[in-house]
Amino acid sequence: MLFVTFLIAVFLPGQTLAPAAESMLEQGIIELEAAYNGWDINRFETGQGFFTQARDIAPDHYLPYYWLGVSHFFMTIYYRYAWPEDQNDKKALDHIEAGLIVLKQAIQKHADGESYALLATLIGMKIDLKPLTAIWLGPQVMTYKDKAQQLGPNNPRACYLLGVSYYYGPGFLGGKEKGLEHLLKAEELFKYESDQPYSTPALLPRWGRSTCLVFIARLYSQTGRLEQARSYYQKALIVNPNDLLARKELTRLIQKN
Repeated sequence: MLFVTFLIAVFLPGQTLAPAAESMLEQGIIELEAAYNGWDINRFETGQGFFTQARDIAPDHYLPYYWLGVSHFFMTIYYRYAWPEDQNDKKALDHIEAGLIVLKQAIQKHADGESYALLATLIGMKIDLKPLTAIWLGPQVMTYKDKAQQLGPNNPRACYLLGVSYYYGPGFLGGKEKGLEHLLKAEELFKYESDQPYSTPALLPRWGRSTCLVFIARLYSQTGRLEQARSYYQKALIVNPNDLLARKELTRLIQKN
């Protein structure tokens, strides 16, 4: 499983999770992985439903809010940044706003670099949708980025998400080359993480490696470095042979060139 992790007790000391909430999270994570692999909006929504049930069962626990934020992040990508036929800016903005709400609730319960990086990324996506908001949202992005780097300097997802935030944010906040710098660092951190042993239950984060490689490929493609782009799409498919996003984008790259 790509969305797996270590024991809760190791990372969230003092926080216990009701068995029913744990079951909902496990089912939601399974759906989220399947949704990403098949780029299936119905399964994204199903996974989100399980996370919502987990939150209702365990409203004081950090994890349901975190996973809801992750699901809104992926659904924003689905409606805004994946393929033209799926684009729906209103739905993307709805998921951004919903994601910001649950992630702010998450950091109130447990401050971690990934949640701050998700907040920075979603606000960057909001600026991309509504450029005039950069005047007042830009400083928020930088505050959340600083906090993410402080809390998760060697967290692969925090680094990957910061790269995505720079990728989608306006140039004056760093731009695509700054995004590539973070994504390449995240690639190395993901490799290290992949060499570590897995534990159960699979509730804490261990996701994003193949997606990180896809974003690196996109950046290389957009800057005319097509051989590097092809190489990184292929790397993504080695990491996750089921990554439909990588497969389709690689096919389009080959067809165009």
